[in-house]
Amino acid sequence: MRKIVLDASRMKSRGEVHDYMQELFAFPDYYGHNLDALYDCLCELNEDTDFILTRDNVSAICADTYAYTTLMVIGKASEANDHIHIHFQHKEEQKEEP
Repeated sequence: MRKIVLDASRMKSRGEVHDYMQELFAFPDYYGHNLDALYDCLCELNEDTDFILTRDNVSAICADTYAYTTLMVIGKASEANDHIHIHFQHKEEQKEEP
């Protein structure tokens, strides 16, 4: 299972968001770098993936309209793909991944 804590500092512009998502998920070179392409690629994931959201990263993501919209696309993809899960976590519960 893959666990991802979104880094809001890498989601400051449309281009940064899609570069970050392509890096996180190793999307193919033909990835369209738009929200429709992100949704399509997330819906095709076949590895269990947990998105861990903390108050801090959600607040930072919601401060930017495009990053917020990206978070909504991830939420929609989680409704369509049983391999994607979104979890809310207190910062103090967060553990470092090896």
